[in-house]
Amino acid sequence: MKYILIIIAIIFSTAFAKAQSTITGIVTDDTGIQLETASVILQGTNQGTVTDKEGRFTLRNVMDGTYTLEVSYIGFADFIKVITIEGNNISINITLTESAEALQLVEVVGRKNTDYKPDVTFASTKTGADIKLVPQSIAILNKEIIADQGLFRLEEVSENVAGVTRTRFGDNFTSRGFRVRHDFINGNRALLAPDFSASSIATQYERIEFIKGPAAALFGNSSPGGVVNAVTKKPLKEHRADASLSYGSFETKRGTLDVTGPLDEDKTVLYRVNVGWENAETFRDFQKNRSILFAPSLSYLPSDKTSFNVDIVGTFNNDDAGVDRGMPVLQGDIFALPINFSTAEPFDNRQNSSVLLTVSGSHKFSDVLSLNASYTRSDFNQNFVETRSSNEFTEDGSELIRNVNDRITKGYSDFITAYLVGKFNTGTISHETVLGWDYYSTFTNIYTKSANGEANGVPNLVFDNRTIYNSLSEVDLSFEIDREFSTEEQYRGLYVQDLMSIWKLKILVGLRYENLDQLGEVPAVSEAVDNVIWLPRAGITYELNEHVNLFFSYTESFNPQFTRGLAGITIEPNQTFDPLVSNQFEIGTKTSFFNDKLLTQLSLYTISREGRIIQDPTVTGGLERLIQVGEEISRGVEFEATGRINTNFTLTANYAFNEVEILDDNAAVTQLELQNNNPQHTAGFWGKYTFTKGAFKDLGLALGARHVSESQIPAGTANAVSPFVEFPAYTTARAALFYRWNNINLTCNLNNIFDERYFVGGLDAGRVFPGIPRNVLLTIGYSF
Repeated sequence: MKYILIIIAIIFSTAFAKAQSTITGIVTDDTGIQLETASVILQGTNQGTVTDKEGRFTLRNVMDGTYTLEVSYIGFADFIKVITIEGNNISINITLTESAEALQLVEVVGRKNTDYKPDVTFASTKTGADIKLVPQSIAILNKEIIADQGLFRLEEVSENVAGVTRTRFGDNFTSRGFRVRHDFINGNRALLAPDFSASSIATQYERIEFIKGPAAALFGNSSPGGVVNAVTKKPLKEHRADASLSYGSFETKRGTLDVTGPLDEDKTVLYRVNVGWENAETFRDFQKNRSILFAPSLSYLPSDKTSFNVDIVGTFNNDDAGVDRGMPVLQGDIFALPINFSTAEPFDNRQNSSVLLTVSGSHKFSDVLSLNASYTRSDFNQNFVETRSSNEFTEDGSELIRNVNDRITKGYSDFITAYLVGKFNTGTISHETVLGWDYYSTFTNIYTKSANGEANGVPNLVFDNRTIYNSLSEVDLSFEIDREFSTEEQYRGLYVQDLMSIWKLKILVGLRYENLDQLGEVPAVSEAVDNVIWLPRAGITYELNEHVNLFFSYTESFNPQFTRGLAGITIEPNQTFDPLVSNQFEIGTKTSFFNDKLLTQLSLYTISREGRIIQDPTVTGGLERLIQVGEEISRGVEFEATGRINTNFTLTANYAFNEVEILDDNAAVTQLELQNNNPQHTAGFWGKYTFTKGAFKDLGLALGARHVSESQIPAGTANAVSPFVEFPAYTTARAALFYRWNNINLTCNLNNIFDERYFVGGLDAGRVFPGIPRNVLLTIGYSF
């Protein structure tokens, strides 16, 4: 018995000794300044901490073994070192060096991050800020999420964002109750494509940012729902190359290529080339996708103080059957027609070509002052012939009356911005101040020919016995409408912003002066209103502890309003309309978990908008007149979680509740316009687990789901059975399998597993857009 007790004591004492090993150290920059809140972890374990105000850290109870110690801090290159614990304590002093990739204020060098978790945002502050410190909700979807989910178009990413849904096909969304378009790239405004263009190819993007709520203080006029900014992939200082081929449902064939690295030994000249290709049928009759993307990028880093980047994005779409306008609603029943039904004909076609050029540069005069500048030019051409309907039927309802549009659209935009960033202290307050100017101009010319109804050679669509027309020569069209018009807009802005740090507070204040002009043949309906506006921004972030930040913010926005697209509607002589104005109050928290690998955001907001132009619902007898809606209030709560639970498990999850109330004395307005592509509840989840040991080593499994509650849109005036089109709630599920063997990656994505029939959104009873049925995509990728 005595010897047994001795053996037990030895075992316990040995285990206790192993548990008492400690790793301590100090983290500083290369000037010796201690770095507070630097992340310190042992890779592959749940052990980690952050440094205190003196840059010190302690990891206790470390068992014997060999570990990889990782230290990271915003603006600095990661420190990684292999250490061995053999019953001994370790003390290590760590010096972090500045990272060109992280410190840049204008992005000229790509980021090596391969995680779901968002870290730095450049567009929302112009200073490369840690997302936890920005007092505003920002959802960022990194390229890893896009790749794992097998996404090819930007429109598909919205399922991963709280409170964001699609209104129709293309890059058009509803966010926090208001419509939002993709109008920004690399933080710059651009006329990326005309209406009815295909969604942009997402494989060219490093990340896609949804900045929630009004954001005019830095971006100028924008939607109260927010800003969608896509960031193109930039060159890296290391050689990487990835290629993939995909094949899937509806004869979908895709290919991508991403190659990057230095061109010289000193790594001062870097390149990156992204190529994308798609040739696919679709689940819709006569609709096909034919797309090519070519996106080269070049960075020049002559010194550690100066950097330049040039991006070119060229895209070409030749989509048989042209524009997909959705499907009409028969007798108020959105399920009356099969999901593949389209009013188009095989002779329809659409060609889009666009070239986007971005030139950026940054120069650091000193540790205090830097200059940053960026220019974006966009040129596009679009030609399409489309057969469409406004949901008008013959008297017996058996035939759909259609028209044919032949449209040519050409345009361009120029955006230039220059801003100074100053980093300095006044007493105990540190400042990160931005002083900037920007200019934006855009020109669009549209030439349209239209033939309406059988009287002008457009055959009705007979539901019971449809005739297919493969060529324009099979119909005898008479274009009764022939018109051309141009629009031109110019915006000039001055802005100042200061991010102050004092104690545990980050205080953000900003102000923008905006001056705008609308020119061309179609003037703005608000042209008589003062075209000068001041737009404030304010926010505060409080560090509750090393993991939890609380924030509050106030932002404003505005939108000028145009008669474009409102032809045939009465505008009284000398009548003008006020621009849209909006503001948002938001409070929330941003919290990190699991050694700072998972970021969660929880926010509550209220948005007020006033001045939306609609058709007057009280006017009858075939007449139409414009009126402005009074105050609209959007309130809601949003939750998002993105990142890594442990080495094996990564996820992104979201939930949002939103409700809209219209405070207008006109009861007809309140009744007809209350719901517009705005479900009250949305939720999404995607989780990926990768096996790193055992028989299933290098195998990955992902599961996901998306839920959207019921919503409504106004039905419009043509053959409307009721004032609304009702979209029922839906839930879709998806899954993926991954396997990596050496440099080869195999992926199988299965979407809409249970073949749920649903609608992504709509505009009126003549244009509702069905969601894609069950589909599968197989991808083989090779890294070299």
